[in-house]
Amino acid sequence: MNTETENNAILRAKADLADCDRKIDITKAEEQRLAADRQRWEDERNRLSSFIEMYQRYAKEAPNEAGADEKAERVQTQVLKPNGAAHTDGNGRADTRTPRKAKGRRPAVHRKPAGTPTTNEMIRTALRDAKTRGVVGLAPKDIASFIRQKWWPHLKSSSVGPAAWRMCEDKQLGKEGDLYVLPPS
Repeated sequence: MNTETENNAILRAKADLADCDRKIDITKAEEQRLAADRQRWEDERNRLSSFIEMYQRYAKEAPNEAGADEKAERVQTQVLKPNGAAHTDGNGRADTRTPRKAKGRRPAVHRKPAGTPTTNEMIRTALRDAKTRGVVGLAPKDIASFIRQKWWPHLKSSSVGPAAWRMCEDKQLGKEGDLYVLPPS
């Protein structure tokens, strides 16, 4: 009986030891997480301190300069032109209106040219042409290339894939792997 009690005590001690090891591992993981959090906050603090220092050094006028507060206020309210110059009214005061966007900044929108067939018809024509050349089918990028050469020079390749997929879903086209094909007639 004494041996059985000793074995139970040893088993309990081993279980307690395993529990202590588990708690130590959890504590180490928590310490590592906290150290990483602390490092992240210290980096953020350093970044903000650097920003404040750079702002004070370069964005503000020297405090001993006459009228520095007025100049700093005027600088803060000025709206810059695209070339970097400030808008001012006739009296040298800052114009706080939002400037208009410069013309020609937006990329040109290339719409489908007038007189071109529908996208579905252009896709079918590209596939018919491929079939006459002995090509089994075409990938959307190849269909787009054909359409660009024949009708629509500024067509985006991303416009063809969805249209061909819809045609395939509507059983207007077939699909073999990644290639779209004309349905068997």
